[in-house]
Amino acid sequence: MFTENKKFLPIFEIILISLILIFAYQFTYWVGQRGFFPFDQSIVFDGSYRVYSGQIPYKDFIFPFGPVTFWLQAAIFRFLGVSYASYIFGAAFVNVLVTGASYILLRRLFPQFNLPAFLGSVITSIWFYPPFGTPWPEQTAFFFSFIALLGITEGLLNEEMFDKQRKGLLIAAGLATFGAFLSKQNAGALIALVFSFLIIFVNVANLRERISNLTMFLIGWFVGLTAFAAWLHIRSDISAFIKYFFEIPAQEVGGERLPDQLLQWLQSLLVGNAPIVIKVVSLLSVLIAVIQLLLIKTKNQKDKRQVFSALLAPALFIYHNAFLITANNQVEISLPFIGVIAAIGLGLLLPKDTGGQSKEIDTAKKQPGFASLTAVSILLIGMVAIVWMGIHVSVSRQVHDIFKNSTFPNRLENGKLSAIKWAVPMRIGNPIYAEDVNNLVNYLEMQGENFFVFPDFTILYGTLGVPSPQPLLWFHRGLTYPKTYDPELDAWIVDALQRNQVRIIIIEEESWFHTDDRLADFPKLKSFITNDFTYQQRIGNFLIYHIREN
Repeated sequence: MFTENKKFLPIFEIILISLILIFAYQFTYWVGQRGFFPFDQSIVFDGSYRVYSGQIPYKDFIFPFGPVTFWLQAAIFRFLGVSYASYIFGAAFVNVLVTGASYILLRRLFPQFNLPAFLGSVITSIWFYPPFGTPWPEQTAFFFSFIALLGITEGLLNEEMFDKQRKGLLIAAGLATFGAFLSKQNAGALIALVFSFLIIFVNVANLRERISNLTMFLIGWFVGLTAFAAWLHIRSDISAFIKYFFEIPAQEVGGERLPDQLLQWLQSLLVGNAPIVIKVVSLLSVLIAVIQLLLIKTKNQKDKRQVFSALLAPALFIYHNAFLITANNQVEISLPFIGVIAAIGLGLLLPKDTGGQSKEIDTAKKQPGFASLTAVSILLIGMVAIVWMGIHVSVSRQVHDIFKNSTFPNRLENGKLSAIKWAVPMRIGNPIYAEDVNNLVNYLEMQGENFFVFPDFTILYGTLGVPSPQPLLWFHRGLTYPKTYDPELDAWIVDALQRNQVRIIIIEEESWFHTDDRLADFPKLKSFITNDFTYQQRIGNFLIYHIREN
């Protein structure tokens, strides 16, 4: 029916996809305002503010992943100013791009039908960024993965493309995949394996062409690697990068996290502890894809689109599971391709209009009508349920563990933080009230001095326009610093605080990973606070110390 009125189709599609993109932005921006979890949501804000202020990653400050997320958000800060509103904008804008990318991808895979692309992009718009709400390294890696997948899909499936254009797209896809790796190691490395698999095994008759395609992809990856290595050598610190990007995270993932996560994954079967409807839709889509592959008579058929789709769904499903095993994240922010997987399952069941172009693929005729109808019904119901669940997950802010049945009635007073609707209740050991944060910000603004906040409310540096005064982006034993005592890092922190003329220190009495435990990991820092500063007053959960006057 969609081909009968060719004038109506473009207008209908433009209107509908425009509405979906508007929703992708507005919904992310709205839920991103609901609450603030200082341990998680200060990280990218402060890292981006540091880059915006001229600090160089790995030379001036250290963290256990790549700097791409900070570079992107720092650029947004440059154009829109440093504020929580521009911070949420960064997530909402990327959510729009990914939603559009998912729509374009699915229309390329299923050009005869709008429905898979519409439903898949709606699910993507709800599940990609809204559950977290603000910029995050994993989501940045997933964003670059989407961009790379678009390039690979177009490069492999567009028969009208010149060879140079095809090679250029595959090189660009490899470069984007390196961008994913430089956003978050596990997300980027795993998706590189998925893309290499697709390039090798999608049905290209000529083996030489397969090798050529993979070579172009790898060239793009190594171009990115070479450029980044040059930047490290010229501007940054290679040894610090190796230590904090590779060595310390590898100890955490390989030593404890990977076995624990693997056991948890096995106990929950597939896709972690995801809701059952997500498991059902994912597994059904993969089953449909596998059946489609088995029904293809030869591997030399002309229409690569169906083969590519049927390979892509299982590959992305495996990617989700592999990522969950290597990550310590909630499953709700670890399913970037759930909309694509579900839409592929649906699209593969819809009638195929071969138009005489491919006599070797006629799987629709071989599927029992009742079985196909049942599977389509399950997928449609499941996709609607996934949409509803994604809205609930995002609105409730359940990804951030501290929000339990919270409401979000009031905004913070400071203009740069006024986009935050403070959660009630908000408790990390002690309750933290909006009034306490407002009073602390007002107090620091009146003092007009450089300060150090320990351990989590580092968003205050950018809010008040003072230097982020020490090198550790956040305090996370075994991830951002070694589990065994590191005297050089301890001394570096104290030296940086003295060099930045810090005169006020704010200690959060209770914090997510316990303030006392984390402070005990840095005896020189603890001694510096005890000997050089004196307690002044308390503002809620915040203990304020001033430098001792000689």
